[in-house]
Amino acid sequence: MGAFLPCAASSLVSGVLGSADRWVEAARTRVSVHLETGSPDVPIVCVGLPEAIRLPYGVVVEALPDGPVSLAPRRWWRPDRPAGLAPPAPARIARWTRPLPPPDPARLLGRGAGLTPDGDDVLAGLLVAAAAVDDPRLGEWRAATRSALAARRTTAVSVGMLHAALDGWSAPPLAGAVRALCGPDDPTPAVDALLAVGQSSGRSLLDGVLYVLASQPWEGAA
Repeated sequence: MGAFLPCAASSLVSGVLGSADRWVEAARTRVSVHLETGSPDVPIVCVGLPEAIRLPYGVVVEALPDGPVSLAPRRWWRPDRPAGLAPPAPARIARWTRPLPPPDPARLLGRGAGLTPDGDDVLAGLLVAAAAVDDPRLGEWRAATRSALAARRTTAVSVGMLHAALDGWSAPPLAGAVRALCGPDDPTPAVDALLAVGQSSGRSLLDGVLYVLASQPWEGAA
């Protein structure tokens, strides 16, 4: 039994908290520890300080653990999943849009360096945005991403991020940017907040979002 650690927990991790004392550390930053659970449903949990970005598979604690823990939720929170949005007019997003080749999850997965390689960030942005606007290509992208993940050619942290993104779940900066880009108000503050994530992760996440919103293969886009 690990140290008793009160927390605020994502509702998505409720099924795995009982085995927290057996989780294995995969990565650590100044504000978070990423722990592999061994569960196919929730492969990794981010234990983060209040100032850390709140990931879909996450818990918030006042002090990071140094070893095995028993997590004790004091409250629960529901992660963000944008849905039911209409894609924006091309002119609304043109200033941030960069040309990208058609996304190939097998090629993108694991491409780049860091806790979440740039290719994985592009994929996560793509999947979350496609779910948000009900893109007809989403099923194809989901299947290709699952096939690529089966080979486990990327980091443990990315596996967790993409596992959540496959169901449309995302961290607040990504969800906020998707909603803002598809909404009526100036999206600049939300886009800037996303671009501030990591050294290059924010830009890559945005590239994935904009590929979906700019390509618009459906009828009736505003």
